[in-house]
Amino acid sequence: MADQRDGAVRKGAHCAWQIHYHIVFPVKYRKALLDEAVTTIIQETAAEIAERFPIEMEGIGTDKNYIYLLCSAHPKVAPGRIVQIFKSLTAREIFRRKPAVKRVLWGGELWHDGYLCGHSRGTGQIGRRSNGRCSGKDSLEKISGSSECFSSVIPRSFMRGASFGTG
Repeated sequence: MADQRDGAVRKGAHCAWQIHYHIVFPVKYRKALLDEAVTTIIQETAAEIAERFPIEMEGIGTDKNYIYLLCSAHPKVAPGRIVQIFKSLTAREIFRRKPAVKRVLWGGELWHDGYLCGHSRGTGQIGRRSNGRCSGKDSLEKISGSSECFSSVIPRSFMRGASFGTG
């Protein structure tokens, strides 16, 4: 799929779209497991996901216990499906290549069941705090060339451990 970072409206056979999803999800139990080695595995897996599925990874960032994902996809691909694909494939690859992570999680799941999904205007419109600085700048890894950070668009209640339940 062609690169959508230029902000152009994409066209399919029966629709036109310009969608940028900003997805955030935490590690199970909010454990700080996303070190440089795990982040590298996540980035490599994200590149493979972009090759296999109709999803364009525009940016990816990590704190010690959160993943920030900026991506785009055809409107027929639901945001929940993007999260399902990303969580399952990255967890499987991390557990395979770094078994110590699975032991820390008592052999369970890597990702928390919930996630935050928002729509963004594009890579240039997200991420700056009002003071102009980025949090976690040293641990932030990007696929895109943008110098923007992802953390400022996340609701504070999400960062403080609010419930992810749907009801």
